[in-house]
Amino acid sequence: MKFLTYRIPIYYSLLIVLLFGSAFTWLYQRPVKVIERVAERSNCNVEILRQNQYELTKPLILVDVASEEQSFTNLKSILNQYLDRQKSLGIIQSASVMFREQFDGKWFSINPTENYNPGSIMKLVTMICYLKAAESNPAILERKILLVRHFGEIPDQTLTGKALVPGSYYKVRDLIAQMVIYSDNDAAALLNRDVDFDVYKRILKDLGLPGVEKTQMNYEMNAIECTKLLRVLFNSSILKPESSEFALQLLTQSGYNAGIAKYIDTSVKIARKFGERVYAGNQQLHETGIFYYKDRPYILTVMTKGPDNLALPAVLADVSQMVYNYLNEGSLAMK
Repeated sequence: MKFLTYRIPIYYSLLIVLLFGSAFTWLYQRPVKVIERVAERSNCNVEILRQNQYELTKPLILVDVASEEQSFTNLKSILNQYLDRQKSLGIIQSASVMFREQFDGKWFSINPTENYNPGSIMKLVTMICYLKAAESNPAILERKILLVRHFGEIPDQTLTGKALVPGSYYKVRDLIAQMVIYSDNDAAALLNRDVDFDVYKRILKDLGLPGVEKTQMNYEMNAIECTKLLRVLFNSSILKPESSEFALQLLTQSGYNAGIAKYIDTSVKIARKFGERVYAGNQQLHETGIFYYKDRPYILTVMTKGPDNLALPAVLADVSQMVYNYLNEGSLAMK
């Protein structure tokens, strides 16, 4: 009997392999960055970031389409016009945008090579370190740490909730929540004091992010690099799914509402983290978030520099609204 056969194009086969392979990336232990490029053979242009720890398996960390999505050309053009206008008005000195649809990998970026100090966005790395350690030792999250005094030497911040009380003990679990939801620098300082810094540095290295020293204050990254910190939580490619889910649930409770969430329908969950850094004549405000929009989740990162930090939240909010309206209505009209 002759069976019917169907030849699957090689690029479909590749995508199937990638999808199945991603299910195993939660086995992440100590990955080393390896980037391979799959191109030309099947009109595919894909960059793959893999672990290189094992002899026979090479689990996936991140998969990227190497080229920008041309269907977003109009949106990118209008965002560029808006940012150019803000620059001409003196509201910003520079800005960068990274947009990526999570399921199909389509993306575009604006000013992608500009570097910024991510500020409190780096608290995501601290959280990942502790949740990774807790996967093998859950008692870590229940350990209590004493806040002797406020850390006066750390940078000024926008605190979106109640401050910690000196003389009080706090569980690591609660400090992580305080650090992520309210961006509390005291909570971050307590956690960073005891964090496994080798793991911290390894996470940055494995994601292809700039290296860091323990006392370094002027750490910089660009918008594409910043976006990776949320992508690995969405994909659960560093932490187990339960740990990534816990982290993202905390991020959906962010107390900062003046930026990318300001004009978004409250029915859309956004796992987000903002960061700021103030220098003389160069103030910076950034935010990165996963928008759980219908069946089309996307990541948006907006990073800005300007002379007045009070004017920068509106830029984040406007860019986010234009992207959301484009996806939701095909309209870029502002409210």
